[in-house]
Amino acid sequence: MKIFFFFFIENIFAFIITYFLIFNGKYADGNVGMAPFLVIVALIIQIIISSIIYFTTKVVIKQHFIYFIINIIVYALVLFFIDMDGFSHIFKNDLSGFLTRNYLYAYSISTIFVGIMYFVIQNNRFSF
Repeated sequence: MKIFFFFFIENIFAFIITYFLIFNGKYADGNVGMAPFLVIVALIIQIIISSIIYFTTKVVIKQHFIYFIINIIVYALVLFFIDMDGFSHIFKNDLSGFLTRNYLYAYSISTIFVGIMYFVIQNNRFSF
C-alpha cells in the first residue's frame, strides 16, 4: 500500500480520537463547540503540507517511517500557527490547555497506531 493512503488514515484516526477525547472530557459542553472545526482545518492544512513534502522528497527519503515523524512536526507547527499564543498554555488547567493537550495526544496516538499498522503491512505479516 502507498504511504500516501496512510496519511489519510492517520488524519481520520486523529479526528476521531480528538472528537472522543474532547466530548468525553470535563469541558464537554458549549465551550468546545468549535474545537472539531479547528481540528479539521489543522488536519487539512497538515495533509496538504505533508503531501507536498512527500511528493518532493520521496526520491531522496527511502525510509517511509520518517514521514510519520514529519507529519507530527507539521501538525504541531500548524496548531502553533493557528493558535496565536503558541503552546504557552499547554500546562494550564483550563479549556485552552485541555484542547491543546488533546490535539497533540490524539495525533500522537494516531501516528503510533498507523505507524505500527504500516510496519506490519509492509513486512507482509498480513496481506490486504
